[in-house]
Amino acid sequence: MKKIFTMVALIGAVMCANAQTKEELKAERQAMKSEINSQKTVDRDAKIAELAEMSHTVQTTGLNSVDGLSTSCMGFLNTVISTNDVLKEYKTEVKDNGDGEVDITKYKAHLDDYVNLANGLALASTQIAEASKELAKATDDVKTVKDPRQVRPVKISVNFSKEALPVCADEVAFLTKLVNNLIQSIKASDNY
Repeated sequence: MKKIFTMVALIGAVMCANAQTKEELKAERQAMKSEINSQKTVDRDAKIAELAEMSHTVQTTGLNSVDGLSTSCMGFLNTVISTNDVLKEYKTEVKDNGDGEVDITKYKAHLDDYVNLANGLALASTQIAEASKELAKATDDVKTVKDPRQVRPVKISVNFSKEALPVCADEVAFLTKLVNNLIQSIKASDNY
């Protein structure tokens, strides 16, 4: 939980960052390239795919805390997946470009969309932090289940949420850095 609050603080700092020079943005892309190519990111991407599959096994349990949390986590997961789809081309350019240079002209027409995406990621980050607080209540509610037929779906739902929250928090933090770099790069370009 502490890690998730740290991620929220990091995202807030990134969102409030002052305008950067082209050189600073290039250096930031080079650092992100290392992160994109890291084993940690490969593992996180695999976990996101696994969670997407796992989400199909989550059922309504009748426990408000458990159902609300799993619904929120599915929303976070969908946000991460859809944001990755939107930023796929830029992420690939950052990953494949050795010197940190990126042709920003093809992204300029969508600046407002990227700003909205950044705002959505900031909201998701805040909601993830709130959901992390709800996890303890959902975990406690599992102990109240008496019907043996309900135990398995409740445990699946809570385990899904326990796994999804930190993965989504990490990915939202990275995607926030990526989209903010894209926004700042567009704004720093000469013909903005």
